[in-house]
Amino acid sequence: MVQLDEAVESEARARDKPVLGARAVRAQHPHTRPEHLKRSPRPLGHASTRQALRQLREQYRAFVAAFREAAAQWMRGDFSAPFALYSFPPRVVPSPPTRSL
Repeated sequence: MVQLDEAVESEARARDKPVLGARAVRAQHPHTRPEHLKRSPRPLGHASTRQALRQLREQYRAFVAAFREAAAQWMRGDFSAPFALYSFPPRVVPSPPTRSL
């Protein structure tokens, strides 16, 4: 464990990044909030490689397209439209009955 600490600290020093160290981290109260938050845009997905991220995005786009098509059919009254696994059909609000004169 000590070797890992030393390796991380030496790597950070090589990049001119400040390091608190294990003792300073343990001395912090766990419920205190950071003084400054680093804001960055949320990632479009998490994957170990660019290829895996590309595949994830393609699969998600296909899922959304299939859902939208099935939802459009569902909203037109075709309740036999198949929805993708782990998706739910939209709620359909019945229209008020029409009166004939």
